[in-house]
Amino acid sequence: DYVDDLDTFLKRFVFPKGHHKVVVLATSMGGAVATIYAQQNPDTLDGLVLNVPMHLPYYAQFPEDAALAIGVWADLRDKDRQYAIGQDDPGEPEFYDNDGSQSRARFDAWVKLRGMFPEIDLGGPTYRWALESLKATRWSRADR
Repeated sequence: DYVDDLDTFLKRFVFPKGHHKVVVLATSMGGAVATIYAQQNPDTLDGLVLNVPMHLPYYAQFPEDAALAIGVWADLRDKDRQYAIGQDDPGEPEFYDNDGSQSRARFDAWVKLRGMFPEIDLGGPTYRWALESLKATRWSRADR
């Protein structure tokens, strides 16, 4: 769905502007989405700038095939919206444990924003998210 959403966005808002070059800047899951879009539409974009693209997700102690089997199992048992193994609701942020920023001011601003809009705070991935990301990244890495 994200790849289709990117296609719709580009066709409705970007391409009609007649830009000379179209480059997608993406991070993490957005990098996986942009990669798949570019693979499916090889003559559409002029470039990609990817920051830690999710091309090979980390599945903790599980090999990729085992993670796939667990995701399928959860999906078949209607557990796909539950947090994946080892995942949970977001906890209270602590600066020393923060991988997202080395800036105390930026971290404090994020904590304030999180307090104002709690709906933006994310917990860990669900089984469905993990399964779909695994399938998508496998597809993008396949030898075509």
